[in-house]
Amino acid sequence: MAAQKKQVFDHAAVIVANDLKSGLTVFLDAQKSWVSSFDRAQIITNQQDAAKLLELVDEQARQGLVLDPYLVGIDASGHPVHIREKIRFSVAELPGGAFDGVGAREMLQGSSGLGVVANV
Repeated sequence: MAAQKKQVFDHAAVIVANDLKSGLTVFLDAQKSWVSSFDRAQIITNQQDAAKLLELVDEQARQGLVLDPYLVGIDASGHPVHIREKIRFSVAELPGGAFDGVGAREMLQGSSGLGVVANV
């Protein structure tokens, strides 16, 4: 599937996808490699860079390296601006990049402070 082409830059952004082998959330870094740590993600600050990088990751998706890459807006403090990505990024940052025995409900109600109850 092609990366989303939405080019609205109200915020800085990162590119996120799923690793096709592990299924884990991965982030594009400055070396154009996929990493599991959001802290190492390349921050994109303009539409021109975003367009070039989206072309690159679209090709990587066609090659079967990643699944569903797309831009995620981040605020000035480096946090995702939408709740979906806040949850996704918090799961990616858990040890091993997965739930590691932490139930989704517990994770969402626990230290994340989101107070969200998911239908899982």
